[in-house]
Formats: sequence, C-alpha cells, structure tokens
Amino acid sequence: MFKVGDKVVYPMHGAGVIEGIEEKEILGKSQRYYILRLPTKNMKVMLPTDNVENLGLRDVVSEKTVIIWKKLNPVIYSMLPRLCATLRLWIVNAACRLANARC
Repeated sequence: MFKVGDKVVYPMHGAGVIEGIEEKEILGKSQRYYILRLPTKNMKVMLPTDNVENLGLRDVVSEKTVIIWKKLNPVIYSMLPRLCATLRLWIVNAACRLANARC
C-alpha cells in the first residue's frame, strides 16, 4: 500500500506523487482512491486503492535496482537508449519481477 508523498509510476501516464488517499462514493459505491498528481501532464488521477496492481501502479525504480539489473543484463541494457520509453518501462518492470525485487 502506498502512502501520501510516495513517488510512483503509473504506466498509462508516467511518474507522479501520491497527494492523498480519499474515500469517494461513485455510482453508489464507496471506495478508497489514491489521488495521484502527474506534474509532467499537469493532471490529477484518482486510482482505486484495491485495483492498483491491475493498473500497474508501482514504486519508482531505485538506483540500486538499476545497477543490479545492468550487471545481470548488460546486452539489453546497452540497447535501452535506442528503445522507446514504453518498451524501456516494460523491460525494467519485467526484470524487476524476475529478480523478485520491488521496484
């Protein structure tokens, strides 16, 4: 579970910060939502707290994880600058899951 102030990545829109956790009633159903501020797009997004895994919300990859991943996958990592941003995120996410590390 994330907390206010956590920096996260939302695959649909990019990196942001959890600004709040609020209870909202939508269509008669009361549910908790993360309020995510995405500064690069000047947006706020509400994400249901019980559905973040399906949405792909995750912590920002730490520098330590990147260093470990570089050592394990030097050929793929050397190609990263040429790949599009979406594919880079997919590769890093997959590597983190394979390494059983929380990114």
